[in-house]
Amino acid sequence: MEATGRDGGLGSWSYNYLGQTRYTPYSSINSSSSGTVSTGYTFTGSYLSSVSMEAALATPLGSYPGVIIDEKKKHGVKSMVQEFFGVSSADDSGYISALKKWFIELDVFWLIHAPDGISYAHAPSWIHALHKITETIHLIEKLFPEISKNEARVSDEIQFAQFIQKTMLKMLAFVDFIVASNSKAIMEEVMNWVPLSTLLSVRGALSRALQKTWFPIHPPPSAKAKRIQREIVNLLSAKESKAGEAVWSTLEEIRNRVLISMEDGAQSCQSDIHKATHSLMRYISFLRSHYSSVASVVSEAASLGKYVPQIEDPFPLNSLIVEMVSCLEEKLVKMSGSFPDQGLGLLFLLNNSYFIRETLLSSFLLMNSSFIRASPQKYSSLDIHVAELFEKVQGYIESYLQVSWEPVLSCLPNPTHPRFWKRYSPLYKFESQFQKTYNTQMLWKVPDPKLRKTLRTAITEKIVPDYTKYIEDNNVTTPELTPQKLEEMLQELFEG
Repeated sequence: MEATGRDGGLGSWSYNYLGQTRYTPYSSINSSSSGTVSTGYTFTGSYLSSVSMEAALATPLGSYPGVIIDEKKKHGVKSMVQEFFGVSSADDSGYISALKKWFIELDVFWLIHAPDGISYAHAPSWIHALHKITETIHLIEKLFPEISKNEARVSDEIQFAQFIQKTMLKMLAFVDFIVASNSKAIMEEVMNWVPLSTLLSVRGALSRALQKTWFPIHPPPSAKAKRIQREIVNLLSAKESKAGEAVWSTLEEIRNRVLISMEDGAQSCQSDIHKATHSLMRYISFLRSHYSSVASVVSEAASLGKYVPQIEDPFPLNSLIVEMVSCLEEKLVKMSGSFPDQGLGLLFLLNNSYFIRETLLSSFLLMNSSFIRASPQKYSSLDIHVAELFEKVQGYIESYLQVSWEPVLSCLPNPTHPRFWKRYSPLYKFESQFQKTYNTQMLWKVPDPKLRKTLRTAITEKIVPDYTKYIEDNNVTTPELTPQKLEEMLQELFEG
């Protein structure tokens, strides 16, 4: 059926949204028939980490592009390194004192007393400090400018490497705190985004640090300095992998909790948007706001075969989102089957599908949506699913009109009939059926104002013209319900 284009294109957009192309749901998508999303991902090592480790350990060493530093900073770093090794190995006070000075300068003094008093609020300063540390690694040529590979220079670079190693050991304890805190927080409050957002930021900082943690020395560093470098890289890689595993586990936990919540408790049989729909779309909006960092985790899962996308898309995160939405929609359809009134069940599906569509549109497709596509000419799985939702919404509108209002309209026969007693007349039947349907649906709710207006208009266009024609053809001069009165009443529907 051709769409009418009401409500700024409801229906017609379903055909024009992807360039005048009609999409049959799932005809070109290998979606899961079970309506479930694959799970069970355990990180064995970060895909990004493996690339970063290779870069960190195998990048040709030589002249590093000049880093502009002031003499004060250079002197400060050298002094801390010297202080670090100024006492015997049996005494920790030397390196602790040196670390204190550096951590004060980096604004992460709180790490000295970790884990006491650490919170998510410390993450920004920690990320900034890690960046400054990796910058300092690249100052090594400026710190030790001697060209010859003499014994003093070898000793200096080894001491510098050990100082960085000790610093990293202290710094990276924060990752363990964030991972543990995230696991605890997600068990207590599934929709608290602060822990997951912080974890994503920390993982991103680790990935960037991993790509930069190599000693740009010419001549190349000594074997011992190289070994220390490898240990630092391995430590960073392990922490990044741990953070990535925690991110994936959290993503799975949130998704599973939201979808399982639909099976808890008795269904209220109301037309409003289901709480699970609200929850999942808030979750998807969060994924959109952290798209790049989440996409790397999901892509890593797909590359390792731990997550198998059910829908073909260059970006596995797009597939994951569509799979979650499809699973939600299947559960909503199943839930609507238990409604005592078929019209109410269709209104429930309409409200939820419309809300899902509008959320995906506003989050991914209306503004700067090129990032979800491999090229401007290629549609993403999100594009295709939103196009299907346009058709689905229009289909629910038409089915709802057929189920709820066609019985009202059927009370008015087309041919002219002999005069009836009032209680058996078509007009009496129409008025009675209309009032019954109207009174029932006055209690039904359509929360979105735009959709509410669209439905009222669609009902009016279906009922009023035929009713007007009937009373004119049958010379009904004083109907109890005038066409104008019908229109006024229909504008009061769906307020809940």
